[in-house]
Amino acid sequence: MIMRDLRNEMPLQKEIHSKTERNPNIELLRIVSMLMILVLHYLNQGGALWNVTKGSINYYLIWIVEAICYVSVNCYMLISGYFLWKTEFKLNKLISFWLTGAVYSVVLFVLCIALNISEFSVKGLITAIFHVSSRANWYVTIYFALYCLLPLLNYAIQAMSKKEMKMVTIAVLILFSIIPTVLFFWDAFGVSDGYSLLWYIVMYLVGAMLNRFYSERLKSLKTSVLVGGMIVILVLPIFKFAIKALSYVFPVISEFTDILYRYNSIPVVIASVTMFCLFARIQISGEKITRLINRIAKTTLGVFIIHTHFALRDSLWIFLGSEHVMNSPLLWLHLPGCVILVYVICSSIDFGRAKLFNAIGIEKLVHKLSRKINALFEDERQGKKNG
Repeated sequence: MIMRDLRNEMPLQKEIHSKTERNPNIELLRIVSMLMILVLHYLNQGGALWNVTKGSINYYLIWIVEAICYVSVNCYMLISGYFLWKTEFKLNKLISFWLTGAVYSVVLFVLCIALNISEFSVKGLITAIFHVSSRANWYVTIYFALYCLLPLLNYAIQAMSKKEMKMVTIAVLILFSIIPTVLFFWDAFGVSDGYSLLWYIVMYLVGAMLNRFYSERLKSLKTSVLVGGMIVILVLPIFKFAIKALSYVFPVISEFTDILYRYNSIPVVIASVTMFCLFARIQISGEKITRLINRIAKTTLGVFIIHTHFALRDSLWIFLGSEHVMNSPLLWLHLPGCVILVYVICSSIDFGRAKLFNAIGIEKLVHKLSRKINALFEDERQGKKNG
């Protein structure tokens, strides 16, 4: 029997839900991952990937940097599994997440219209209000869906033994990573190159397994093994450049140059898990630095929501001048400068938003609303028992 009865494991449940403190090393990974995501968006939405002169030094360096940063989204997903598998579903967190996103979405929509960055449309207004269900920001949508599934996912994870969880994790990685990487020409299981709730669940399971069964072993992993795992990511640009060179002789294979640049491809998964393990073994001490890391890490989701807003994302990096330096050595000063600037601005905005929400009592209202909704379900449950 794969699932055991959790009623016999209440001590495990109590132990699980008492361990929800933040780990500064993993929170540091959260920050680094968001910086890498900003790099990906600079290169993609800023046009460098597609408009840089092919065959130039910048062309090769850009695709190498793109490959290295491709681990970022998977790391973010792994972090969710690492922390959330041992937490209880909280309605107030779900409501707060939706409300925060809605406020950002509507305010930025109005601001972009006022600044002539975009034009008003009814579709745009509806997208701004219902940002979670509109898939205007794919990660926000699937994160919201994943959190809704938290009780089911965590019940399953907590019910499985180590052997069972290893079997399930290996099975889903074969189905949704290995097979799609080898049979790259179709998406038989709907994993959408990793841009899907299905892939988020796979990474969530891996992150949960690392925390539950291997947290101590991660600290003793050899640096050489971890460095080797990270180097695997270089398979992406090497494969791309090799296919590009061969396509001059065999033009039919030119469409396969970017097939490994997918979140669920084998090299990306290996490098993502390796990077996660690398940060898991870092020891960070000192109350001040820990507090600073945790405070900055809390704003990362806000950074993501703000800079990927549907009315802003296509013009942000171009506004910052990315298209003027993509073929210049100045790119390697401009890129990190813009990434840090956007991160600092968005992080400061989110920090201010959190302070404002607390000052005007938004968080208290959210808690009050969630308690009332929970009470309604509790009354209904009691009514069924009495009936």
